[in-house]
Amino acid sequence: MHKMSLTDILKRSLVAGSLLVAPVYAIYSFAVNTNPKQDSIKILSKSELLSKAEEAYQQDRYEEAVKYYSSAIEKSNIKDPQVYLKLGFSFIQINEYDESISNYQKAAQCGATKSTISSQYDKMNGEAKQIYNEIFEKFMSKKNTEEYFDLIKRLDKAFKISNCSLIKYLQGDISAENGDYTSAIEFLKQSLKIDPADAISYAKLANIFEKNRKCNEVIIYNEIALMLDPHNKYKDKKLKSIKNCKSLLGQN
Repeated sequence: MHKMSLTDILKRSLVAGSLLVAPVYAIYSFAVNTNPKQDSIKILSKSELLSKAEEAYQQDRYEEAVKYYSSAIEKSNIKDPQVYLKLGFSFIQINEYDESISNYQKAAQCGATKSTISSQYDKMNGEAKQIYNEIFEKFMSKKNTEEYFDLIKRLDKAFKISNCSLIKYLQGDISAENGDYTSAIEFLKQSLKIDPADAISYAKLANIFEKNRKCNEVIIYNEIALMLDPHNKYKDKKLKSIKNCKSLLGQN
């Protein structure tokens, strides 16, 4: 039997150790890189915090976005309503509804108003508008001969040409009309991510959640819709919907 030298033993120990340490180190590195520590956040400037918040927001890392947006607000008296709108939207995605409402209220205090269909439409370029107009007319006339998923695919093409929230809203509207509520919710949330001041998308989501008897969501989305558009022509209906849901949840 071959007798191992001290050098051989040490070499094998190091190899075995590296095999054990490597995955642990990888997990640790991932945790550090994706979960910003409060100490590291404190040394960042307001502009750096907002930059990191925007990056996290665009990549759907909403918990991280909340930390960076909140830290930027703590560091400086921010008056930009877009910051509070995006922070409010981020809180919704992590089911922190009270915090979400609070930030939408702050956005309104900073001058946030509902975005209009015309302002969203104007952001589209010519080719995207052409696709959008054709599909919108078919959808509204109820005479479209194409399958619903074909319309969605064509709108995907328009969205690649022009990153506009109105395209995602129409995809959500078409999906809801065809009873595909899961896709409708996803499309409408994508619309809101692009334009978190879109009161129409909040109202549409509230209607979908009401059909699916999700009272918490009905309340939050209706309240935000009314906050952004206090003169909504369906205001009384929405207030009644909020009241009914709060009653069902025992919140009266």
